[in-house]
Amino acid sequence: MEFAEITASTLPVIRRHLAADNRTISEYFLSYTWPWRSEVYSMQFGETHGCGVYKYKLWGREYFSFPFGAGDKERAKDEITAFAREIGLKPKFSPITRAEADSLGANWLVRPVPAIFDYVYNQSDLAELKGSKYQQKRNHIHRFEDLGPWRYGAVNVEDCRRVLSGWVKDHPVDEELKMELKAIDRILSMDDLMGLTGGVLYSNEKPVAFALGEKMNDEMFLASYEKALPEVQGAFPMINREFARREAKGFKFVNRASDDNHPNLAKAKRSYHPAFMVEKFVAVESKARFAAKDDIDTIIRLWREAFGDSEELVRFFVEHRLTADNCLLIDDKAMAFFLEMPDDTRYMYALCTASDARGKGLATEIIRTAQQIYHEPITLVPGEAGLVGFYEKAGFKITSPACRRRVELDGFAREFYRIATANEDPEVFASGSTMSFPFMEGYEVAVPLN
Repeated sequence: MEFAEITASTLPVIRRHLAADNRTISEYFLSYTWPWRSEVYSMQFGETHGCGVYKYKLWGREYFSFPFGAGDKERAKDEITAFAREIGLKPKFSPITRAEADSLGANWLVRPVPAIFDYVYNQSDLAELKGSKYQQKRNHIHRFEDLGPWRYGAVNVEDCRRVLSGWVKDHPVDEELKMELKAIDRILSMDDLMGLTGGVLYSNEKPVAFALGEKMNDEMFLASYEKALPEVQGAFPMINREFARREAKGFKFVNRASDDNHPNLAKAKRSYHPAFMVEKFVAVESKARFAAKDDIDTIIRLWREAFGDSEELVRFFVEHRLTADNCLLIDDKAMAFFLEMPDDTRYMYALCTASDARGKGLATEIIRTAQQIYHEPITLVPGEAGLVGFYEKAGFKITSPACRRRVELDGFAREFYRIATANEDPEVFASGSTMSFPFMEGYEVAVPLN
């Protein structure tokens, strides 16, 4: 297989494959892949067995999209898997649907990623705003109409830029926002707006909002970008309504993408009452699986053998902490917990291997799988000083004590060093960014402060 950077000449090829498919996941479409392709995802595109496929990076790890188009997807996904192995990668697909994950067969670990689920609405709900649940939206629109004459017009690039300039004044300009602004600027800089359609909302002939989107399939339209001046009351619900009425006319659904785990954005999207969510999954080829309630006795045995804690203590922890996707287990020989922590991180806890199975790489397999299946950085505190070398061999590096943090878990507090990998951008590291910022090589190991 061959992958290359996405360029203007690649876009028609991708459009052809998407048009022949029935994709409902927003990340596959050009309004996201094209403008975010380089700085954020290092995205590339390839073709195999009549299908298109993306290869990209997230948290420093490489992923493949599911093959899309009218070709032979079964043969395509087999070739992608073989290609990943050939270049030394653990095969993994993301984001994919549940049906696509199920089609991969045995020896694949699958996990939902709720932070990137897409919000999908009935087009008629957004266009008409009928019923008591939309009363507040209609009130805001009435306030907008009271401001004076208004109109919805075709996209005017300069007017879009004026709206964007006014919108950004109300938002702190961090690295994430800079990348979003660059993405929108790339779209506005293209002669055909990269094939997107949309419009500009005017109040008293002043541009106050704009929206851009594209067709996903015969039933669903994607609302890719919506911006409105924050000081103009009702501008956002009005552009949302007019965009649905005009650009999404004839479609059954409008996909407004994910909230990327931003609470304010999630609140805003929920306020429009989605009809359903497009669930997205990550699938990683691995011997490991997620532990279930039936595995509690196995977990307790492994834990006690490795750490010597009392059965009462371990059972209490496991029965109160085990969830559907926070403990990885390989047969009955190796396991580790991955607990959710502040700042969108996972804390690796109780990694252990049965005494008769050591030296077979099972612990390393669990670490490698965790690095691919979780879309968050991982932190840990080695139980012994000698284990630091083990984690360094796995590609981790001890960080500077200047980046220490304090984390509390169930009343216990621990200070630890944030870990930077050898390939991390020194400017990012120097900026004092938190652990929720993407690292170039992904994961972290931490040691206690003296």
